Amino acid sequence: TYGAHDIEDLVSFGVDPYLQKNVAFYRENSSQPFGLELKVNEGRRRGCYVKGAKKGFPADNGTLKEDDKILRVNGSNVAHMNSQEVAEMIRDSSNNPLLLDISRGGSGTLSSSDGRYSPHAACPYYISQALAKDAEIVFAPYNYVLDPGIRDALGIELMNSVVILDEAHNVEDTLREAGSGKFGEFELCELVVMLNNYALTEKSTGNMIELEPSGVPGDASGDVEYLCDLSHSLLIFIEKLIEDLRKSRT
Repeated sequence: TYGAHDIEDLVSFGVDPYLQKNVAFYRENSSQPFGLELKVNEGRRRGCYVKGAKKGFPADNGTLKEDDKILRVNGSNVAHMNSQEVAEMIRDSSNNPLLLDISRGGSGTLSSSDGRYSPHAACPYYISQALAKDAEIVFAPYNYVLDPGIRDALGIELMNSVVILDEAHNVEDTLREAGSGKFGEFELCELVVMLNNYALTEKSTGNMIELEPSGVPGDASGDVEYLCDLSHSLLIFIEKLIEDLRKSRT
């Protein structure tokens, strides 16, 4: 994409991927012209458009193309100026290099006119996932690395990686939170109803669940349980937990 070069460009809402910022043109001395040729405005066409660049001059570096629109000159907004006004500004510029913001296609403006997010903006979550695949250094919260569930969900592989934990005294709390859960009375009651429904299902091959391996060396296969039996065991545990909670409040 023409104007998007890194993750900051990609995730910034309102960024125009057709906008190239700070295109630099260097000249050998202050008396040398930049050699930038601009089109003459015709009809109601507003703005300043590139016609070409003279060979051998600073503008002839392969960056500009015909009909590129100049939006800024050394940080000044020239989006609504005509070619003559922009030419005078460039001619009078003492900056070296000369910095231009160029639009090639797209909206041809510095920002969206209706205030909405740019349709070209990217989701930070998904673009970070894509970039992390080829990155040499990835910064992430503790739980992204320490929580197996999050690692699996994000596809994070630690094999042959060097993991550095900053502020490691927080690791204990992170692990405790990863292995804990907070459930209110309503959630527990809803869980009881759900488990009760599953416990009433019939025993059939379609209602069998393969459990995770036990972890004992040599035991590669997990046990198989019927959904109704597993739900019944969990239901007894949850009902006992709710009963103990109620007793603790009296």
